[in-house]
Amino acid sequence: MNASQIFKKITLLKNKLFEISTMRRGSLSQQYNVCGSPGCKCKNQVSPKKHGPYYKLRTSIDGKSTTKFIKNKNVCQVKKQLKNYKEFDNLIKEWISLANKLADLEINS
Repeated sequence: MNASQIFKKITLLKNKLFEISTMRRGSLSQQYNVCGSPGCKCKNQVSPKKHGPYYKLRTSIDGKSTTKFIKNKNVCQVKKQLKNYKEFDNLIKEWISLANKLADLEINS
């Protein structure tokens, strides 16, 4: 791959980066809970039916971990934001790889 081809690929990556909307880093998980009410269906000895699902978003930024609950109505939006971040991260890694190849071409020519 020559320098011109690398520049073209980097330009395409930049354009894809500009298309990414809101994003967030982290992971989304489901949990089911048992309540404190005696006789509730969640405490049934034979076939317990726990409450949920509840969604938790776990994020770590600058060494600080945070966890927060996400309302069911916002789960799709948060999943899209997490997906956008993964796409952003992959594009940046590809850009760095191409930039390294370009730098190698510059010092070896």
